[in-house]
Amino acid sequence: MKQNFYINDKLKDLISNLIYEIQNYNCIISKYTNLERCTEEYKNIVSRQSFFIERTMEAFNDFNDINSKSFILNMNFEDVNNIIDIVTDDFSDIFKSKRVKYSIYNNMNNNSTVFMDRSKLMSSLYNIFTFIYNIVKVNSSINILCDFLYYDNEDFLMMNNGNNNNEYDYSRKYIDISVIFECDKIPKEVKRKFFKTPLISYENITFNNLYLYTAYNIIKMHSGNMWFESLENKERINIIFPAKNKL
Repeated sequence: MKQNFYINDKLKDLISNLIYEIQNYNCIISKYTNLERCTEEYKNIVSRQSFFIERTMEAFNDFNDINSKSFILNMNFEDVNNIIDIVTDDFSDIFKSKRVKYSIYNNMNNNSTVFMDRSKLMSSLYNIFTFIYNIVKVNSSINILCDFLYYDNEDFLMMNNGNNNNEYDYSRKYIDISVIFECDKIPKEVKRKFFKTPLISYENITFNNLYLYTAYNIIKMHSGNMWFESLENKERINIIFPAKNKL
């Protein structure tokens, strides 16, 4: 579909109404977590659903922002380690609900302050983990790897599927976040659409792809990139963006 379809005024109105409805629904459902008669398990379920409603709302907001002609990133120097810790902590109990174990290997040192839009980058990571939660296998595992890397050799070109263009300075320092998880095999036809459209049609089924679509576009706005890599019985999402620590 052409990009101008997604900035159609009627579609923007529809999304605005959906955001309003989701906000109201989220306020109502959150009240049930305070009812004494509810069991702890029920409260956890409601809290979890409330969390995902909020994530959907944020994805719609990101979608609106991305398609706004006046949209600009609010760039500041922020601690990327702090952002990663907040997002992974928030998803800790979420993943436990599917009996998914996750491990984090963070090789970044304490000097991890880089130039970014904190709110949008955090939203992107939330969206990526929401996508993973929806497809990760029950009773499986997730490995998260974080590091500073210099893409000044052929390794980066191989990881980026051989796409050698001048968009990136390959001698610069980059943040590298990789998430490895187990899921059912994703058809190549679907993978090719993950970063191109918020609505994917496959075998007469249309499903919401706002999470990956918005995350990818925000990462690209940070002069970064994101791509899938198929491993044996697993999938890997790679996220990179410049580790710019001075103007």
